[in-house]
Amino acid sequence: RRQARALAILAAEPKRQIAVVAEPGDPAHVVVAVRGIAVGEFTIPADRYDGFRGRFPESVIAVRVPAETDVPELVRAGARVLHLTADEAGRAGGRFIGDVILEIQKRLVEDGVREEVTLIGSGGIVLAEHVPKAIICGLDAVALDSATVIALQGRAEVDHDWAVQRLVNLSASWRDQLLEILGAMGLREVRRLRGEVGRCMFQTDLEREAFAGIEGYEG
Repeated sequence: RRQARALAILAAEPKRQIAVVAEPGDPAHVVVAVRGIAVGEFTIPADRYDGFRGRFPESVIAVRVPAETDVPELVRAGARVLHLTADEAGRAGGRFIGDVILEIQKRLVEDGVREEVTLIGSGGIVLAEHVPKAIICGLDAVALDSATVIALQGRAEVDHDWAVQRLVNLSASWRDQLLEILGAMGLREVRRLRGEVGRCMFQTDLEREAFAGIEGYEG
């Protein structure tokens, strides 16, 4: 399962060769891949992480952790690519993943290191509209899990060409919808959408403005 997680990270960037999968307090699990194919994997103690990173200075090391992890602390420890995960319902540590990402984005900006870090997120992203919403909250990219299973109709065994075309169709349709949203916002590239909370409206804020002071409102 850890290898699958690491390969999902590596698949996002063909030139990437190394991914690290770790849970808080656990040893780091490393997967080495060439052109997206795992050729080796091993586990290293957390205290050897810095040494490992020093041995592969030209490689991108991605650390996969639950979204509720203290991300600024990981960044201070040297992590620069983080894959933040939530559950299938989009919850992390009992909170909505969007709120967690917003908080992480704010803390990294306050620390002055946001431009040094790449944030990837997954969990609960099952609709095309979830992609721009996640990026607005602060992610640089999203990783798909449940959506790909649905695209493949939950089949245990599939024809390779059919499966590839299904995933291509999914990606293309979501891309078209993302471009439509960017066009409506007057943006020409998706990276300019990251953290642009001024271009969106949050349901909790709208409800607070509409119902604050009304008896029974618990917002």
